Amino acid sequence: MFRLASLVRRVPVVRPVTQSVAPLALLRNFVNSAKPRAASHAVTRLSSSRAVTRPSQKRALASNAQSKSKPKTTTSRQLRIKPKKVVARVVKPKSQLKKLRDTAQARLRTERLRLQRLKKAAQKERAQEVDRTRRLVARQRIAAQKERAQEVDRARNLAAKQRIARERAHEREKEARRIAKDRLKIQKVREHRDHVADVQKQHKNFAKSVDSQRPTTPGRSFSQYVKSCFEKLDQSGTKIPRQELPAYLKELATQWKDLSQEQKQPFIDQFQQGMEKYHQEMMSFYKTFPPPPAKPTTSYSIFVKQCLSGTAKPVTEAMADVAQQWKNLPDSQKEQIKAQAKESSAKYHQDIEAYKAKHPQLFNYYKTHKH
Repeated sequence: MFRLASLVRRVPVVRPVTQSVAPLALLRNFVNSAKPRAASHAVTRLSSSRAVTRPSQKRALASNAQSKSKPKTTTSRQLRIKPKKVVARVVKPKSQLKKLRDTAQARLRTERLRLQRLKKAAQKERAQEVDRTRRLVARQRIAAQKERAQEVDRARNLAAKQRIARERAHEREKEARRIAKDRLKIQKVREHRDHVADVQKQHKNFAKSVDSQRPTTPGRSFSQYVKSCFEKLDQSGTKIPRQELPAYLKELATQWKDLSQEQKQPFIDQFQQGMEKYHQEMMSFYKTFPPPPAKPTTSYSIFVKQCLSGTAKPVTEAMADVAQQWKNLPDSQKEQIKAQAKESSAKYHQDIEAYKAKHPQLFNYYKTHKH
């Protein structure tokens, strides 16, 4: 600021008659110039080009030119000032110069303040723009994150729904397979049950037909006695009530015990005759309905049969001796007897399989009926 004031003091003020050069224009050009010294030389040159009337001005210009050796000249094109013809000069007093200088300084300060306010406003605007941009970017980033999160949630929900749908479809398929399997099992069970019922029905009908042709065993001597007593009651026309029948049978049993051997003999003879007839009828029955092969004997049974073939002792005493002999029998002889039992067992299995294939109904019949 001091340098500017000193330069302003050095500049002679010359006012032409036709058009005066305003000092404010010179000050603005001086302030806007990048090099103050060049501007001062330009002002000096401009003032020297005009008419100088006072000796003091001449001396000032001469001293200024001497102090600045090789001054840097600045053209009017650089200052953008077109020099004009000076017709006449009017010199103002010092008070007016001071007033103009103060006015110029005040205007310069005002301009600087205005520029500062404009700079601050521009900085504030830029800061606001940066804040707006940042907020916009933040909002966009938050919106993008939210959109990505929503997209991830939608993808997860869709995946969960698809997984649940697959699991439900798998469960339905599994349940359908289980139901079909249960139905097939129930159907098989029903078919097997029906088959078993048919087989049992056939076996029952066949057993009835066989039992109708099978001879019955005759009653024993006491049964023959009871039969004769009931025949006598039928001939006499007397009937025994059903509730008194057990007592009447007990009475017949006591009477049978009191009978002598001679009195029992006719009934014993009837029983023997009935058994002979039964054996004959059973022979003819077995010819019509052949029984299955007899079960194989064990090794001990074979040994007992060999031991009892030539003895006359009672069976109870002989069995005790046979058991002792079996314990003391050497292992070699036992192995021979066991080999015979294995052969008879193998032959039995072959015969029973052949009989089962030839007579399946008789095989089932003799499984439940004695022969």
